Amino acid sequence: MNEIYLYFRTQATIASDLDQDDSVLYPLSSFSGFQSGTANNVNTVTMSFKPLETVFDNDGTGSVSTDTVVINLSSGSSPKDFMEHFTEQINTIKNKQNKFFSIADDATSKYFSKTIASVGAITIPAALS
Repeated sequence: MNEIYLYFRTQATIASDLDQDDSVLYPLSSFSGFQSGTANNVNTVTMSFKPLETVFDNDGTGSVSTDTVVINLSSGSSPKDFMEHFTEQINTIKNKQNKFFSIADDATSKYFSKTIASVGAITIPAALS
């Protein structure tokens, strides 16, 4: 297996990690890009991924959706700082055996980069029935 997997957890305790928007693991190949922003005077980076679930609209045809993970940045960190650290780390991991890359874990307060303060939100659009 040569794929790199990206892990995110937004819950502060392991006992609370129960729902689909609490923690998630994406293959790097599903990553589609970054978007910078600001929420409550905190710099953020939104990472977009191909959806884990196919979302259908009301007429039954599949609609395109995107899963997102918002990363709240540390004070003084810019979206560019985060993006650079992410790219450097991915290039380092490509040459290692372990392809599990924990980006941000709020339950353990472990973040791959000092640019990260927390996970803001994990959004996985629900499939309509």
